[in-house]
Amino acid sequence: MPICPICREHYQGDESFCPRDGAPLQIAQADPLIGQILGGRYLIEARVGEGGMGTVYRARQQSLDRAVAVKLLRRDLIGDDAAMVRFQREARAASALDHPNCIKVLDFGQTAEGLLYLVMELLTGESLGQVLLRGPLPVLRALGLMRRVALALGHAHEHAIIHRDLKPDNVYLCPGDVVKVLDFGLCKRVSDVEAGVTQAGVVFGTPEYMSPEQAEAKPLDARSDLYSLGAVLFRAVTGDLPFHASTYVGLLTQHISAIPPVPSSVRPELGIPPALDELVLRLLEKDPANRPPTAKAVAQELERVSGELEAARTGETAAAVAVAPLGSGRVAAVPLAVAAGVSGPQGSGRVAGVPQAVAVGVSGPQGSGGTAAVPWPVVGVPSGPNAASPAVARLVASTSVPVASDGFAASSGSMSTPTVPRAPRTPIVLAILLLVVGGAGIGAWQAGWLLGRGSHA
Repeated sequence: MPICPICREHYQGDESFCPRDGAPLQIAQADPLIGQILGGRYLIEARVGEGGMGTVYRARQQSLDRAVAVKLLRRDLIGDDAAMVRFQREARAASALDHPNCIKVLDFGQTAEGLLYLVMELLTGESLGQVLLRGPLPVLRALGLMRRVALALGHAHEHAIIHRDLKPDNVYLCPGDVVKVLDFGLCKRVSDVEAGVTQAGVVFGTPEYMSPEQAEAKPLDARSDLYSLGAVLFRAVTGDLPFHASTYVGLLTQHISAIPPVPSSVRPELGIPPALDELVLRLLEKDPANRPPTAKAVAQELERVSGELEAARTGETAAAVAVAPLGSGRVAAVPLAVAAGVSGPQGSGRVAGVPQAVAVGVSGPQGSGGTAAVPWPVVGVPSGPNAASPAVARLVASTSVPVASDGFAASSGSMSTPTVPRAPRTPIVLAILLLVVGGAGIGAWQAGWLLGRGSHA
């Protein structure tokens, strides 16, 4: 199986170079552990990955006949006290966490040969790092994923655990966008930091996502993880890093002193909303005191921004499919700001508290709160009863908004159903009056004629 000599990632395709760092792939040596039973319980089946501290295998727990992941400390690190302490710390920290967005640890042990191993749930999918190699995520998807990461961090922080190495490669995406935060190998308990257990002057972590205080080897708290989350979010929505430098030290200096760019200015075509710009820049504040206070607060902010964006897009879609009956020559009046999610008085066709006619720039009747009917055709849709039919069908088929049989957007939730203007009644009334008056005149003439004949007789 080809392996990258730099990032130690394994590949099963026909790649010749690592897509992450461009290094030529090498053929991995046959692994003597494959086929062995670890700790008398776990049959090692295949190697699935390798990191800086350990190698991950797919294995089978024989007693329960279930697939698991087994992470072993690298053989060359046996005897390295610092590496062994970090590996044991990861096992203790991860086993203390019980959250749907944190990797679940099942077992921990040491073989007779001194190999430390960690048994975890086996995940299927790919890391966020692999996904981002294909480009940035749609904004709504990025918001949802980062919200789950924030919830996982919040759970860890409640257990006094700081991750210290949050990056896309440590965020795993399972089918259905189920998020798992991995690799607590560099985590620290707050009690350890406060007691001075952290090595002074030693920098741990990944420089692209490292907080300023971490880059300066200062004592850390949970807000350091929030900075890293901001850097991951920046990359997720732009496809780029907030800072670039040609050297490791230069990159750390950027985190310490440089002002990050506004995400929407990096990729203005991606529709990054101002509220998301503001949140990312707060997460990337140099002073931890200026960042959001907790990971759970960040999760709430992400949910709020996502809800606002979804509501705005729902409103645009609802307005786009509010089409008048075929052949009517008009477009029905559309209630304004349906994204606000608050309907006006029952049957009024209005949205409460929203200025009128801002959607199309044509105001309805004074004080009605609605939009005046707009002349047909809508852009790109032919007019006429026959020509419009296929275009309307395509428009309706391309949206998830319910459409009634008469061609109008159906009412859903708090949105008011668009109303069709009634035909004027004046011509009908006049016609009836003419018929009555005319009938009366004819009747009078007939009566006179009959009386005249009678007198002549």
